Amino acid sequence: MTKKTINLCLGVHNHQPVGNFDHVLAEACEKCYLPFFQVLERFPKVKFSVHFTGYLLHWIAKNYPEVISVMDKLHARGQIELVTGGFYEPIMAIIPDCDKVGQIRKLTAYLEKLFCSKQANKEIIDGMWLAERVWEPHLPKPLVEAGIKYVCVDDSHFRSVGLHDSELYRCYVTEEDGNKLDIFPINQNLRYMIPFETPEKIIEYLKSIATSEGDAGAFYFDDGEKFGVWPHTYESVYKDGWLEKFFTILEKNSDWIHIKTFGEYNRTIGPSGRVYLPTASYAEMMEWALPADRAAVLEDGLHKVDELYKPFLKGGFWRNFLVKYPEGNQLHKKMLHASKRLQKLRASGKVDESQLLDAQDKIWQAQSNDPFWHGVFGGLYLTNLRTANFQAAVAADVALDALEQKIGLAPKGISVETFDIDLDGFDEVVIRGDKINACLAPHYGGALLELDYKPRPFNLTDTLSRRKEPYHEKLKQAQQKTEDDHEGAKTIHGQVVTKEANLSDYLAYDWYRRLSFLDHFLGSHAKLKDLATCHYPEQGDFVHKPYKVVSTEASGNKAQVRLERDGHIWFDHKHRTLNVSKIYSFDYDTAQMKVAYQLTNTSDEPISLWFAPEMNFNFLAPDASDRYFFELTGEKCEPAELAGKDDKANSDGIGIADEWLGIKVLLKWSQKARMWRYPVFSVSNSESGFERIYQGSAIVPNWHVDLKGREKFEVEIYLTVGGL
Repeated sequence: MTKKTINLCLGVHNHQPVGNFDHVLAEACEKCYLPFFQVLERFPKVKFSVHFTGYLLHWIAKNYPEVISVMDKLHARGQIELVTGGFYEPIMAIIPDCDKVGQIRKLTAYLEKLFCSKQANKEIIDGMWLAERVWEPHLPKPLVEAGIKYVCVDDSHFRSVGLHDSELYRCYVTEEDGNKLDIFPINQNLRYMIPFETPEKIIEYLKSIATSEGDAGAFYFDDGEKFGVWPHTYESVYKDGWLEKFFTILEKNSDWIHIKTFGEYNRTIGPSGRVYLPTASYAEMMEWALPADRAAVLEDGLHKVDELYKPFLKGGFWRNFLVKYPEGNQLHKKMLHASKRLQKLRASGKVDESQLLDAQDKIWQAQSNDPFWHGVFGGLYLTNLRTANFQAAVAADVALDALEQKIGLAPKGISVETFDIDLDGFDEVVIRGDKINACLAPHYGGALLELDYKPRPFNLTDTLSRRKEPYHEKLKQAQQKTEDDHEGAKTIHGQVVTKEANLSDYLAYDWYRRLSFLDHFLGSHAKLKDLATCHYPEQGDFVHKPYKVVSTEASGNKAQVRLERDGHIWFDHKHRTLNVSKIYSFDYDTAQMKVAYQLTNTSDEPISLWFAPEMNFNFLAPDASDRYFFELTGEKCEPAELAGKDDKANSDGIGIADEWLGIKVLLKWSQKARMWRYPVFSVSNSESGFERIYQGSAIVPNWHVDLKGREKFEVEIYLTVGGL
């Protein structure tokens, strides 16, 4: 009787996003990456396919070369296979094909430089890790062009097209336009078992799927951070010896468990047939991509249907994160526009390729995937990650502006363009200058969508709106249970952990995007706390309604955009007509913009208004001493920290200083105002519990105005950006 065997392919994917803190990367090296390879070194029969994102690997090579050293030894003796991917870990499906190919080739070249330069027979690096395992059917063509032979995706994708469980122990081939790509189904059972179940239980599972044919494979490829970074795993994996026990039992059973790298399996056994897979990622991701209320419907449905039908009950589509979170879409479309500008420069033949490399790399950095989506942890909600991508995108703009001006593709001085930069079906107005770039959204309250300070570079207005997330309900329920049980708030309701007490008190949801120069008309009983929680009486229809572009012009070093809206306010139990005109003026030389407001009562009846234009700025650190508000006289405000609230009468303006970035913002208004300011905090989950995250600070000068029939009110707001 032929002995049953199984081919076991093990892979780890290690990733840290662009913009993550150095101390986070250092801890990952000490608790995960280095000890993992040190343990592996003691078990020569155990092989792994290993992927590191280029950004992380480059940081490790500079700061923790001992990790590179042990990897080099393992690679030289054939114990690890190098797996490539996008250098900055982009979602491949949402970046241009030329960038797909370029990012893959960049990481492949870097891997060859680090590990293959001294070898007589260089390894062919032709396996790839897909970021977040996001698959779309068009991917084979650009991946094959980049030299890729195989990728790994979840086995649930295969089930969704009708394959049985018994058919998931082989790899398959797919194609796009005749470009063949092999695909491995990642074994869900192994993903859930490693490293959480006992090694003995994993061996029992492998026995249950072993066959006498010799070609069956069990394919594991998952986050390397599960081996030391995830909560409590450092203790279990290393201190309690889980990893050593696992490798020991694998070597003891090597007579029937044949450990291969994915590349070895692909070369020696290969695909068993053809398959075409739908757009997909892992099941949780497809649930997160849905709107919060529809995700709850899906979860309910999954609990109700029989296991037989679950493979065909899927969630959403990854790209809809760009609908769910317009802030992520703004960043994505900014990146896409920069990439198109670079390709136009390349096609012109007037720019040497070496001059494009810096802009190209900044664009690729801006494609790092984490700020484009959110599940239960981090991602888009982490301001340092959004900032890193925006900084890269703005730096790319700076380089592209200079090159375009050099060859005559763009005018020198200031320019104004009207086009749909964020691809939402409505035109924006884009103003480019030497020191600041701005983007206006006429269709959305005539608001300032983005303001970039180019010398640093930095997007000053990157503020995330507060939205309801499915896990918020768990937080509220858990806090209520805690109060009922008279327990502390540190650990509540089983798995629900919070970093501070009463976090649910900070749950507030915005009904509009947190842009700047949003035009509020407040009800007579509005208070600062009401506006801060977005539970205030709004009397106008201007905040997110369309404004008309009356004119745009650029001349020399100055530009002007005039917007207006004929709208209504609710006054004296009636809708009254009101015209709001706002003229944005930009000065190329001084990095100053001015917004000149004119409110016109277009009726014959008198009206009373409480006009409150809102501006939002984000300088990342709400409690840091080197980021603060200051008076126009130069003294620090009280309170000065960005997390502070203030209600100040007779205000002429306010300043914001960021000594860490070296940026100063001055806001002045032509008429004394009452000024409100308050921080915007979101509440989201993290690996260590629910937490508040600072998303920015709102500044709202406001004026009580009485207008007779046909009377006007005028006020100007000046915004100046400079270095410290």
